[in-house]
Amino acid sequence: MKLILEIGNSSTKLAVCNGLRISNINYLENFDDLIGYIIIGVIVGGRLGYVLFYNPIFYFENILEIFKLWNGGMSFHGALIGIIISFSYTHLRAHETLSYLVWRLLVEK
Repeated sequence: MKLILEIGNSSTKLAVCNGLRISNINYLENFDDLIGYIIIGVIVGGRLGYVLFYNPIFYFENILEIFKLWNGGMSFHGALIGIIISFSYTHLRAHETLSYLVWRLLVEK
């Protein structure tokens, strides 16, 4: 199990370093904003993902239960979508379109 975690950690570091090298955005200036948006994206996306994917009928009948995080219920899928939206928003704020960023990360070396 530890070997799998180390492989995942190393490959993530390589991917992030490659993305930072390709992109012209100064991430040190936007790093605090990015971390804040990621935290919000994880919490909001995780909760909304749980509400929409696992028990939507109950939560649509009891709207106020959505805000009760202490009762449990966070979704990894929703948190991942929240993180993707957070990264996208940060890139769009830095005046770089998302489609051009994806093109540069996938095609240009």
